[in-house]
Amino acid sequence: MPSLTTDNPLALRILMDSDIYAITEKTQVAAPVVAPQTESKTVEEPAPIIPVVEKVEAPPQKIAYNYLGENNKYLLVLLNDPAYEFCSPKTLEALTNMLKPKKLELKDIALVNLAKHADVTFQSLKDYFACSKMVLFGINPAEVGIKRITSNQISPFEGVKVLASYSFAEMEEDVAKKRTFWTEMKVL
Repeated sequence: MPSLTTDNPLALRILMDSDIYAITEKTQVAAPVVAPQTESKTVEEPAPIIPVVEKVEAPPQKIAYNYLGENNKYLLVLLNDPAYEFCSPKTLEALTNMLKPKKLELKDIALVNLAKHADVTFQSLKDYFACSKMVLFGINPAEVGIKRITSNQISPFEGVKVLASYSFAEMEEDVAKKRTFWTEMKVL
């Protein structure tokens, strides 16, 4: 098996989970040491070589998200359901039915259950999924660092169209909430 060698910071960060130090040998310029004269020749001793240790900062670690779908259309769907890995079968069916009129399938989105991910930020989600659209079901946008957007209205935030709406359970109980959501979702 061939040896794998890399100096790529991203690859090193993934492979190594502790600080990385680069040790380089640098010679320090010191005044030459002159031996006492016994004859007419002077003898110079070389300055000692002192290795210098520099701490190399590892790049910040990316959060690895567990998600459902393939993210083919860069549509990120966020919900919060602590009882399931992604969502309940009923919610998954409702989501699938919601996608059909938009000619989308489950493979076109990335579904993330925030109950399974701590300390999520908008920037980490945007960086990881490269999403252009984001739908939040029953999640306060401030929880992920999205500020000054109106609920149930498509709002641009840092280059991403964001739609923060009711949870699936709320929409199931109230047809008016479902209609309000769908009015915006049609144009997202």
